[in-house]
Amino acid sequence: MLVELNQAIPQSYNPFYAGWSRANTAASSGVGIHHPAGSAKKISTFNSTLSNSSFNGGGFNHFWAVQWIATANGHGVTEGGSSGSPIFNQNGLIVGQLTGGSSSCNSPNSSDVYGKMSSNWNANGSNAAAQLAPWLDPSNTGATTLAGSNCGGTPPPPPPTGCINPTTTYTMGFEENEDLSNWTVFNVNQDQINGNAVTWGVINQSAFQSGAMTARTGQRLAYYFYNSQNTNIGGDDWLVTPCIDLEPGIVYTLSFWYRCAEAGGEIYDEKMKVNIGGAANPNSLTFNLVDLPNINNVTYQQSSSSFTVQTAGEYYIGFHCYSDPDKYILGLDDIMLTGVPSTANVDNAQDLLDQSIHLFPNPTNEKVTIQFNAPVFEVASITVRDFSGRIVNHHVFENNHTLQEWLIDLSNEANGLYYIQISTNQGIVNKKVVKQ
Repeated sequence: MLVELNQAIPQSYNPFYAGWSRANTAASSGVGIHHPAGSAKKISTFNSTLSNSSFNGGGFNHFWAVQWIATANGHGVTEGGSSGSPIFNQNGLIVGQLTGGSSSCNSPNSSDVYGKMSSNWNANGSNAAAQLAPWLDPSNTGATTLAGSNCGGTPPPPPPTGCINPTTTYTMGFEENEDLSNWTVFNVNQDQINGNAVTWGVINQSAFQSGAMTARTGQRLAYYFYNSQNTNIGGDDWLVTPCIDLEPGIVYTLSFWYRCAEAGGEIYDEKMKVNIGGAANPNSLTFNLVDLPNINNVTYQQSSSSFTVQTAGEYYIGFHCYSDPDKYILGLDDIMLTGVPSTANVDNAQDLLDQSIHLFPNPTNEKVTIQFNAPVFEVASITVRDFSGRIVNHHVFENNHTLQEWLIDLSNEANGLYYIQISTNQGIVNKKVVKQ
């Protein structure tokens, strides 16, 4: 229903008038804003292109079908009382209104159907009472869109792309005043308790009994809680950032704080990897930045990793909980991502380069793994020398091979100190390893 106000909204309310688009173009992403069952305003998010649909067998192609996704604040759905609420496209414009569907808190992966703004414009009959056009374009200008505006008609700023620009430093502490709308959650193993996904969430520390988990700063944190009803299921869950604009020539540093929990005097260790890739889904987040296979600290510890990219574009960082079954709580807080031009400070750039390559285990009994913490890290050669300078291992990679890890076998070498020289597209890094 389209209604007309019989008096102006006071400017002191600071209202914003939503814009619209009647173009029959499927939105690639966006949100639905609604009041399910009359409760507080909710925002449901989608990131896959809307599809043409009908409703109850009628109105062929006059509706948009939407599939909601999970975010750090929960999985998007609608419920009774949401009907008639708007769906917004990636440009923040209304493109339809909720007609029906089957999504609910108990069925979050079901779809919903929205009547198209393009169909409602003039395709519901010739009577003006059945059309939007006579009311939203009374002068018959033929406009297909109208931008939203603040009170007084001042156009709003262009909608943000949602991408992080780490050269200005991005931080996330999961507090009430921080924007989590473009973070996503993937419950890969699809485990549930009473119809609710067992996966990443954001919560106030006061919700944990006996202080089992706390925020490092503020009141809120991101957390993963184990499946307490099926203790044979381990973690396989991702918390993924919004898109991040990265470019060559910048050394990026990601830091975050993490901890596990204790109960009854027992520490429940957790496992987490941090990967980066070109799309916000686990199959694309293939390059490992950090692996924490034995999180046994019950107070927060910081992890920091530096990396570079060779190709400019949009990237995503995913925090992957892969804890064993029957564990407890994994806490994550105070994420920070910064970027520093590698030519701005040669010494600092070299330090960051050194920090982006890790050796483990060190000391070692026989084998050592070199881990390259950069999305696109090209390696020309790796040379291993013993204490006397003798080359014991040397490998040249054709066309500056892209590596994530490389294994060196020292099982046939004598105990002692070894020097490893790694030649990369970012510079030369020298490391030491002890065999014992």
